Amino acid sequence: MENSFQIVLLPQTEKDLRKLPWNLEKKILEGLQLLKNFPFVGSKVIKKMKTLKPVHYELKEGDYRIIFRVEDKRIIVKMIIDRKNLEKEIKRL
Repeated sequence: MENSFQIVLLPQTEKDLRKLPWNLEKKILEGLQLLKNFPFVGSKVIKKMKTLKPVHYELKEGDYRIIFRVEDKRIIVKMIIDRKNLEKEIKRL
C-alpha cells in the first residue's frame, strides 16, 4: 500500500514488549499493525500528547499505552508501558 507507514520499534521498546505475557504482546502487535494504515485519523484510541516535543501520540491497548512519534513515513515506537506507570516514565522521553 502506497500510504502505508513503516513501524519501527526501538531496541528498548522491543525488549519491553518481549517481557509481556504472550497474549498481551500479541494484542499490542495487532494494535501496531493498525498504525500502518491509520496513524492518527481521529481514532478514539489514539490521542496527541500535548506535553511532549516533538509531537508524540498515545495508542491505548487495554491497560497499556504505546507511545510513538511520526517521522516521514515511519512510526517510531518509543515506549510500551502500563498506564499506571505512564506519568512517571514519560520523563524518559
